[in-house]
Formats: sequence, structure tokens, C-alpha cells
Amino acid sequence: MNRSLFLSAVSLAASLTYVSAASAETDGERAIALGKAGLELYGSEKWSECAVKFATADALSQSPVFRLYGARCLRGGGKLIEARERFAAVVAEILAPDAPGPWKQAQIDGKAELAQLEKAIPTVTINLKGATEGALLKLDGKEAKPGLAVTLDPGLHKASASSNGETREKTFELAAGAQEVIELDFNLSQVSEPKGVEQPPKPAEGGPGIVPGVVVASIGGAAAIAGAIFGGIAVGKYDALEATCGDGTAVCPGDAGELDNANLFADVSTGLLIGGGVTLVTGVILMFALPGDAEVSQALIPGGFRF
Repeated sequence: MNRSLFLSAVSLAASLTYVSAASAETDGERAIALGKAGLELYGSEKWSECAVKFATADALSQSPVFRLYGARCLRGGGKLIEARERFAAVVAEILAPDAPGPWKQAQIDGKAELAQLEKAIPTVTINLKGATEGALLKLDGKEAKPGLAVTLDPGLHKASASSNGETREKTFELAAGAQEVIELDFNLSQVSEPKGVEQPPKPAEGGPGIVPGVVVASIGGAAAIAGAIFGGIAVGKYDALEATCGDGTAVCPGDAGELDNANLFADVSTGLLIGGGVTLVTGVILMFALPGDAEVSQALIPGGFRF
């Protein structure tokens, strides 16, 4: 047991002796037992349990020493607001001139400890920005006034405010001795985008992109392939005429229709090859000159080239 706890035990023991003599025997003995148990819990820093012990002992046989220790237990458990009330009650109590020494010492100690406790109690000020007159502010579910500092226990707390049908909330944590200022802003809703209005899609950067180029080049390639097929058919027909007549420049009797047919396939082939080639080149130019989305490029072009 350290020196301060030893002195506290001596003071408490002296008070218990007075309680035992002044009260009914049964209540006095019970109060003494509770006080001793509370002192052990106080030394073990079991704050909630020791507060209960001293409160019960004081209910059986009132003593400022019991109340002083109860306040100390509350302080140790972080309940600074309630502890302040208990310390203040001890200090404000009017003692008889012949009151026992431990009782008078309890008042002296309580006054000093109350002054120290006041410095440790944190405060928070909640400001409402853009709120209408008559806005409602609550701290931990209790009404509070905006712009005024409020004392709270250390730990987590929640502020909520309502104004013109809108609500703002904020959870915050207070450390011992802190002096926090928190703002709940109702102006934020004025710059938000209106609900239900869809924004138009942004155009792709760099122009139409690679997709049109791929499409045009594909059409040109298909036309060139068709032209090659028609050209092959025309060559086959010319070869057949040459084999029949022996001279590719002569027209055998009865084969004038076949020659016209071969010339038609040749003309179609030439047109498709020229048109397909021009279209293919145009598509390639589009792909290089008008780059689009890189992921689309990879999906449409073999090898996944990026433009």
C-alpha cells in the first residue's frame, strides 16, 4: 500500500470509529464493513464497485468521508461531472464545531480535489452554420444551446441538430481537459446537385475514338476481299474463253454472252478493290488520328495495341 492510500485508510478508519459510536450498532457495523470493502476496491481501481460500496455505507451512516471516497471513485471511473457534484456537496456541507477531525479533513481534501477536477472536465461548443432561427440542438440526446460551452465527461459523444426539416449529426471524442469547438453546417445542402436530374455523359477525350476507325477499316477490308473474289471469277471466265477459242482476244461464235459476263465480274472486282482500299486506308487514318478509350482498343484490335 502506497503512502497516500495508507493515509486515506487511517483517515477512513478514524471516521468509521466515530460512525460506530454515533449510530445504531447494526448500521454502524455494516457501514464499517462496507467502508473497508470500498477502500480495498479503491486501491484496486475498481471504480464502479467501490462507488457503490461507499454510497451504501453513507446511506446506512452518513459521513463526509464516505461521500469523499465515493466522489474519488467516480472520478477514477471517468464520471467527472457526477464526481464534481459529489465533491461540491462535501465542501458545501456545514459541520458542527465539534465534528470529528476526519470529517473536517474530508472537506479540506475535497475542496483541493474539486479545484483540480474542474481543470480536467472537458468542454465542447457546438456552432450551427446556416441554421434557421429556432433550430434544435441535442448533445447525447439532451437539448443544448448552440454557441455555448457545455461540460461533458471524457469519451465519445454525439451532437445532432435539426433546422428547416434537415438534420446534421456528428460523433466526436473528448479528452480530459479538452476545449473543443464543433460546427454543424446546414449550408452544404445549398450547393449539392438537385436530386432526380441526370447529368449528361462526358464526351470521350480526343474525339470519337478508335471504334469508328475499326468499323470503317473492317468495311474496307471486306470490300477488298469481295473484289478479290470477283476478280478471281473473272480471270477464270477469261481462261475458259481462251481455252475454247484459242485466242483470248477473239470471241468465239455463241460466246459473246460469256465474255460480257466475264467483263462484268472484272468491272465489279475493280470497283470493290478500289473502293475497299480507299475505305480501309480511311479507317486506319481514323484509328491513328482520333484515339479513343484504350480498353476499347485492346478489345477490338489483335494484340491489344494502344493508340
